[in-house]
Amino acid sequence: MLKLSSIFLETSITRLVIASFIFVLLLPIGFFVYSLSQNSWQQVEHSMLERHRLISTSLVEPFTLYISSKQQVVTAIANEVKQERGEDKATLTDEISQQIRHLSTQATLDKHLRTLGNIVALSYTSGTNNKLKQTVSTNKFISKKNWDLDYKEANFFRIKNNGIPSRTDSLSSAFISTVTGKPVVLLRHLIFNNNRQLEATLFAEISLKSIISMCSKISFGKTGHCTTVDHKGQVIAHPNPEWVQSIRNITHLSAVRKMLSGISGIDEFYSKSFDTTMVAGYSAIPNLGWGIMIPQQKSELTSIFDDIRNNILLWLLFGMLSATLIAWKLANEITQPIKLLMHKTSQLAKFQYFVDPGKMPENSPREIKQLWQEFSHLFTGLQNSHNEVKRLNTSLHKDIENATLELREKNKKLYELSTLDYLTELPNRRFFTNYLNKQLVDSAVRQIGVIFIDVDHFKTTNDTLGHEVGDAVLIHLGKLMKSSIRQGDLAARLGGDEFVIYVDEADDEALATIAEKVRRAAQENPLFIKSQNVSLSLSLGTVSHSSDSDVSAKEFFSLADKAMYVSKSKGRNAITHYNTDCLVEVESMAG
Repeated sequence: MLKLSSIFLETSITRLVIASFIFVLLLPIGFFVYSLSQNSWQQVEHSMLERHRLISTSLVEPFTLYISSKQQVVTAIANEVKQERGEDKATLTDEISQQIRHLSTQATLDKHLRTLGNIVALSYTSGTNNKLKQTVSTNKFISKKNWDLDYKEANFFRIKNNGIPSRTDSLSSAFISTVTGKPVVLLRHLIFNNNRQLEATLFAEISLKSIISMCSKISFGKTGHCTTVDHKGQVIAHPNPEWVQSIRNITHLSAVRKMLSGISGIDEFYSKSFDTTMVAGYSAIPNLGWGIMIPQQKSELTSIFDDIRNNILLWLLFGMLSATLIAWKLANEITQPIKLLMHKTSQLAKFQYFVDPGKMPENSPREIKQLWQEFSHLFTGLQNSHNEVKRLNTSLHKDIENATLELREKNKKLYELSTLDYLTELPNRRFFTNYLNKQLVDSAVRQIGVIFIDVDHFKTTNDTLGHEVGDAVLIHLGKLMKSSIRQGDLAARLGGDEFVIYVDEADDEALATIAEKVRRAAQENPLFIKSQNVSLSLSLGTVSHSSDSDVSAKEFFSLADKAMYVSKSKGRNAITHYNTDCLVEVESMAG
């Protein structure tokens, strides 16, 4: 070690000055370049990856709401089928009774399938998984073959609500529909008798078209996209249609395995498809067992800094060459001026690019003056590079803010789509139920009411004039109801040909007035379509209670529905208010 030091000190002043200049230049500038690049990259990387995670998280609620809405529809159909099949047919033979129930169930399934856009098939099976007694389905949906292949218990995930698995509803993994030839998931609803024993099962094939559509709207950069998997890690939404059609299993990715374990976060992995490293934000959908992942090539995130790094390296190389040349020329004449210059350079390690070389010493040799000027240019270039990096950071921050605002707007639109009926643009059943529950727990005590409305002879209109006319009738009635209610009231479509109106401050007179106004509006405003008038009439049932009573939203619906059926029994186009006589009449009809 001492020998090496002696050789270095005894060498020529030219080599000593060159070595000193290179060392003093590289140490502070290298630290500055490394520190600046590392800090800037970490900040932007964190912001971009957080944006990926935020996008994936924002899709959890719309996807959950989509499946939840189908779950509610299937539950309603199951209840209707159960009620119809439970009607007393003791006067008939067992064989005739069974045939009537079979035909009634078939008609109910067919009726609902015509009005459900994203449910492509329905199937009702009596008996248990091990012993099938009877099968009723639409579109030849079910067969013994695909029952054995697709409906095994291992293929289903029990839907959760607030972390608690549902006793009745399960969701299958994705598979190719025998009806549409497209990927679907199967919603299974178990139907129990009064003894809590399994009596039957209702299956619904749910199209993934809406899920794929929502996912396809997420696109940024060259490769940024949205991927959704089911509880087995199979792809159900992806920009590559072959992956979706083949239901590719991607559980080999660590991010997918974490999602299926209920974990949300950010991950980095190697993609064989893109042959590069990907970074992704991912979120689990705990209620469905699904997962959403937003991947993007890591190189796209780092490309912005490659040019900056190359420019800094060029400036660094230029500085090294300049320092070497100047040091070699000043080797025999740098005494006091070089000490001053070294002092200025040593300050660079402390103040980095804020060092000002200042005024060059008077009477300096020509070579010293040139060296001074070159260092001034070098510092100016570094300051310009630093300013450019700051400008790019500011620009990136603004881009991220704009993307965040755009994401919030899209989330708002997605929320509106999940709470409005697609046909009439009235609030849907989910929104109305939540709204009614809020009014029931409101601290302000008042009389509130519900009007349950059913369109008379709608099935006949649909069958004879076509679905296009049926849809026009529902849209027309939705507009009439909007114009017939007061400010503060709320009209909604429950599904099919059923509507409901919430009436605030609903004394008997106000409730009767609004119900009559709606009934009269339908009767006096027939729909003119396809060169003919379609006459309309409604059967209405009303009920009112104080908001501080123990009546729940579900009971509100039930009481108003009973009153409406009394109106049906009176010959339709009538209004019935719920009371004790009404209840007795409904029960006698049901029996």
